Amino acid sequence: MKKAIVLAAGMGSRLGRASDSIPKPLTEVNGLSILANALNILVEAGYQEVVVVIGYKGIKIQASVAALELPVTVRFIENTQWATTNNLYSLFLASHELAGEEGVTLLEGDIFFRPSVITALDARSAGECLAVVSPLTPLMEGTFAEVDAHGLIRQFGSSKSDDHLTADRPLKTANLYYLSADFCKNYLIGELARNVKNGRVNDYYEVTFKTACAQGVGFRAIEVDPGTWIEIDNLYDLRIASYQFSEHKHALLSSQHGGYWRFPVTDHALIYNLHFPPAGLKKLMVDRFADIALNYPASSGASLPLLSDFLGVPVDNLVIANGVSEIIRLLPRIFSGNVLVFEPSFNEFANAFPVERVTTIRLTAHNQFALDIEQTLRVIEQQQPEAIVLVTPNNPTGGLISRDTILELYRRTQGQAPYLIVDESFLDFAGDARDQSLLHDLLAWPRVIVLRSMSKTFGIGGLRLGYAASADQDWLNALRKELPIWNINGFAEEFMLNLPQYRKEYAASCAQVRRETDGLVAQLREIEALEVFATASNFVLCRLKPGYPSAPELAALLVDDFSIFIKECSGKVMDDADRYLRISSRNREQNDRLVDALKHVLLLDDYTPSLGPCVGLSRLPLSQDAALSE
Repeated sequence: MKKAIVLAAGMGSRLGRASDSIPKPLTEVNGLSILANALNILVEAGYQEVVVVIGYKGIKIQASVAALELPVTVRFIENTQWATTNNLYSLFLASHELAGEEGVTLLEGDIFFRPSVITALDARSAGECLAVVSPLTPLMEGTFAEVDAHGLIRQFGSSKSDDHLTADRPLKTANLYYLSADFCKNYLIGELARNVKNGRVNDYYEVTFKTACAQGVGFRAIEVDPGTWIEIDNLYDLRIASYQFSEHKHALLSSQHGGYWRFPVTDHALIYNLHFPPAGLKKLMVDRFADIALNYPASSGASLPLLSDFLGVPVDNLVIANGVSEIIRLLPRIFSGNVLVFEPSFNEFANAFPVERVTTIRLTAHNQFALDIEQTLRVIEQQQPEAIVLVTPNNPTGGLISRDTILELYRRTQGQAPYLIVDESFLDFAGDARDQSLLHDLLAWPRVIVLRSMSKTFGIGGLRLGYAASADQDWLNALRKELPIWNINGFAEEFMLNLPQYRKEYAASCAQVRRETDGLVAQLREIEALEVFATASNFVLCRLKPGYPSAPELAALLVDDFSIFIKECSGKVMDDADRYLRISSRNREQNDRLVDALKHVLLLDDYTPSLGPCVGLSRLPLSQDAALSE
């Protein structure tokens, strides 16, 4: 008879105010409580007996279990001292349930998992102790195990100590074990009693496993995908669990516009430099974390000389902002007239202005989304815009608007005299094309306003830094008046203070990004299903050919089956927008995994283009990375 013991006595105070009314095991993940999920899976796996150790608000747990109307025997053991003891004592109270002739499955009441976890556990021999484990990731904490070449756990440790930093491939335990009858009767029951007698009632039961390993008692590791379970201790864990077990992962990620690194997904949507800042600069900031967090930064003007030195642009021609997005949102207050934008492009420029003040020119795939200067001049003549927005390289197309084209547009609009807002946020990724910048010729072209986000090319999206550069002092002063005195935070200020000494490292990082992106382009062009556009940035625009899934469908497949997130362009203003993908380049290894995933989906022998991937097709998930969409 298959028996499971569920330890569910804790309060779960780290889950915030929710624990005031319900115990942790009744916390819901996408509408299903942790405990109900576990019990349903155990029933489906053929368990006939389940013992639940309850404590905090145990009556609510009993009522919740009764409402499930499970076709198995569920017994309850009450830990009346739940507030002053830990799960070792809870397991001790269930000692008599460990004394049977068959082994017992042990799990904790804060583990949300998929049926495959129990299946993997049950598939092994019942003659040895088993522990479910997964590769330890930065999102995990708690008990970890080190495994020998034979798959046996040689020791248990804690991720809260420094031991795991030197461990050989540490594996996080899922707090889900099979305990053999022999182990329970000849060791565990007595060891639990000994610990309780010695007053160690506030310990974790894993201390008994640690002692057992030291005495030569083996646990076999059952390794499962980390995406199949999660331990929910706090609201952070609950947020991850809601994603990890969602049926709409892609929609959830897309709605966030960032923060993807917090989830078990490899982010090929956000477009940033993975190779900067260097380790030395990051260490400087980490070492000064306490002071940076405590103290107010200086006003942004104090950092201008640092930025000026790094860029080689006069201080008077610069304004620092909390990312370029802060500047974009202020443009309608500085410009009273209309603005001309190109589509597809970075949506925030058009979104910042009232729709009646926006004139658009559609770029099309038939000429590689290139700007037609004669068409542009005709529209300018007709509409008389006060400003023209030029994003180069463009997002999402990756196309470069050449310096010559911009300057020709400047010269041929002398009569209308519009400002040219040139967003060069990705230009440092353009390789030799970086000399296309107008940043160092501002005095010669006073109607040019250069905007640059530092988030992308410097790899500091979380710091929120960007700047405007122009020779037009009236325009710069108007912008300065709109900005608060503290519009950049202390971490951004610290970054600026240290940046000038890392010029060479920055240039090298951008060159590496260029090489990796070029390699990604070459690989993507080997996939028949994709039309791949040339790019001067660190992302690649691809169009899915007819007969293959739409971009939203493919993007959802990559998240669900491979834990890879890419940007689908259905939200962009472009013809057949739902056929386009924007794929950002990461490092070579991750790019290779992405390409493998795309080939797996798009090049399968049994793939039917008109119908999509075959129903029920089994795909092996690639290894996951925790890692940050316009």
